Amino acid sequence: MTYDEIINAVENGAKFTINFQKRTCRVNGKIVMSEEDKPKDTPYLTHAVVLFAIEQRYKAYKHSVPSERSESHRRYYFKALPEKELTDEDMMYGERREVARCKLELYVLMQLLRGNLAWENRWGRWFWKSENDKDLIILRDWVEPNKGGA
Repeated sequence: MTYDEIINAVENGAKFTINFQKRTCRVNGKIVMSEEDKPKDTPYLTHAVVLFAIEQRYKAYKHSVPSERSESHRRYYFKALPEKELTDEDMMYGERREVARCKLELYVLMQLLRGNLAWENRWGRWFWKSENDKDLIILRDWVEPNKGGA
């Protein structure tokens, strides 16, 4: 499945799970993206472009509108604002949280699969933190599984 097909499925109620360490995306329990079928619709991008796009998707996710479905998800890679901290504008115009989470996590996965997101030593041993939003953190273990802090 392509990025757009996966997002469309989630918008229409499909459940999804992304595992950065295993480099997989599951939709309704079925693996639809993995190392074996790297996405062909993602061009080569520089780290600066990739990180900017992640920051934009993270901002949308952070201010997204939670639902019972999104709140029942067991594991989150990224932190979103709780409902009580959202503004009226967020609540009126924000994207559904599960869709925003899918867009963010799937974009990160696709950049990992494509090789556009690789660990840079200047980021440190454990994680990269955005200078624009201190809540946005990418763990080294997501980028280089089993090497975080090594």
